[in-house]
Amino acid sequence: WRTPDGEYWERIASGGLTRRTNQDFPTISTFVSDDQIERLYLTTFNSIRGAEIHRTEDGLHFEQVADRGLGEPLNHAIWSSAVLDEWLWVGTLNPLFEFDIFRTRDGRTWQAMPPPNPGSYRNHYAWTMTTFESRVYVGTLNILGGAQMYRYERDGSNDAVVLRGFGRLLNYGIRALHEFNGWLYAGTANPGDGAQIWRSPTGDPRTRIEEAGGK
Repeated sequence: WRTPDGEYWERIASGGLTRRTNQDFPTISTFVSDDQIERLYLTTFNSIRGAEIHRTEDGLHFEQVADRGLGEPLNHAIWSSAVLDEWLWVGTLNPLFEFDIFRTRDGRTWQAMPPPNPGSYRNHYAWTMTTFESRVYVGTLNILGGAQMYRYERDGSNDAVVLRGFGRLLNYGIRALHEFNGWLYAGTANPGDGAQIWRSPTGDPRTRIEEAGGK
């Protein structure tokens, strides 16, 4: 659906675009590819055939630019995305193995990034993604080992800046990342203690500033 004014809504696609097994559109991003055309990119959740990516130039007609989980049908969803410089980055959801990270400059050819360092087979979701200080940050879902956060450089090299849910294993996911006033903010998913908010001025978060909720 789309709206020109926030009140009138127009449906522009239905039935999962190409197939009804596209059950969800986890992300919508704008990206200017190397042909200098700005397009809208939509990612899907598809547990039958693997995730897809579609794009549109006019908001009405869609082109599929990736399918079958970008080569791994167990990548059921493209769950997060971010734009850094001339690259569109995306992260997957994989129910059995660790998530994957891909990026593209032309919007059609997808480059696999090196695996997370150090990785964990329990990191099934690249749950959220943002840019901060000219890097890409990825927050994970890790139910048994606590959420992790990775920092990716432009060349794809990466390192973990948060392990074990900020020291609390019940922080099983980093659900939201956002830059605000020179700080990187992270919001956790925590079913036991209640959600927490952390922030860092450097992208290497160490200080919890607020806790919300509780048992």
